[in-house]
Amino acid sequence: TDIVWWVISFFLASTIVLTFSRSAWLAFVISVLVFVGFSLWFKKMPARHVFPLLGIVLLTLLLTVTFFREPVFTRFEPTERLEAKSLIERQTEYGMFDDVFLKNPVTGVGAGAYTVALYEIQPGQPAWTYQPMHNTILLILGEVGIIGFLLLLRWVHSIDQLSYRVARTRAGMFAMSLGTVLLVVALFDHYLWTSWTGFALAAFVFAMMTRWSTEE
Repeated sequence: TDIVWWVISFFLASTIVLTFSRSAWLAFVISVLVFVGFSLWFKKMPARHVFPLLGIVLLTLLLTVTFFREPVFTRFEPTERLEAKSLIERQTEYGMFDDVFLKNPVTGVGAGAYTVALYEIQPGQPAWTYQPMHNTILLILGEVGIIGFLLLLRWVHSIDQLSYRVARTRAGMFAMSLGTVLLVVALFDHYLWTSWTGFALAAFVFAMMTRWSTEE
């Protein structure tokens, strides 16, 4: 029922804010816009249902941000010490990607060996400077090379095709919204590839996309 979806949206929106992850915030906002856009475009959900749902999400975000104003807005302040450090580290990571990728562009430096490759390129640096790149797509490309990346891309594309075939159904729109979440997070973080929780999240999303896309 609509009430169930409103309750789910309330808790999901507030929980997303409390992660204090900018990539998670961006992914959530874009995925909601994707779902609302497809719902209105394909007319699978009446506007009288879409706009109250969107209003509850926005109100929840506003209330949560109000209660946790300082830690939330700190994430958008580039002059803060930790935020400035984070931006500098990310700029450096993009500058070093070419060096890592060109070590072995065909088969990569090895799964999980990105930081080892960084050490070999610039030895003697403090241990904390050797970090995986905060871009899952480029990180995978660097670790498994062009061959591994194309194989993974082909597998992901097969799931996207399932979602696209049922794009005009509500289940298909949910599937594409979930896929949007993974794509946005992958562009700004590495945990989808470097941590067990990230693997679990990706597996759950791909499984749900497949389930909804094949539902009769």
